[in-house]
Amino acid sequence: MATVTFVPQCVAEKICGEFGFTISIMPPGELANINGDYGRLHFDDTETPCPGLVMFDTTMASKAIGWAEINVDDGGSLLVHCEAGISRSAAVAQWLADNMGYELVMHPDGIGTTQFYNRHVYRTLDAANGNNMAAWYAEQEMKYRMMT
Repeated sequence: MATVTFVPQCVAEKICGEFGFTISIMPPGELANINGDYGRLHFDDTETPCPGLVMFDTTMASKAIGWAEINVDDGGSLLVHCEAGISRSAAVAQWLADNMGYELVMHPDGIGTTQFYNRHVYRTLDAANGNNMAAWYAEQEMKYRMMT
């Protein structure tokens, strides 16, 4: 069975070689010392729009889902990391466990709970996967408001 875990960036840099694929949530310009196959996303840890912050959107969610689909077919292990390993990466890992057949494994060097996962990230993954059209419409409304 495919597994997914999430950790802070400092831990990911030490253990990434142990995983089949890593989803790295990092700002542009910052380089993590990640070995092996990885995909990179950039978004801020926010659940509501805020000027100057990058919101997680369905385009990013579709990329993460695509990477996870390839990995789960191989029965591989997936590592998700962000700076703190508490909110954004926890949301992605929890969603993959709930919706794509991954087993969520808490890494001993991680926070050890998904209690604080980012609800916006989880709902947006749902919207990108077609599970929750209400979340998709909310995202469209938010984009419209930011444009006007």
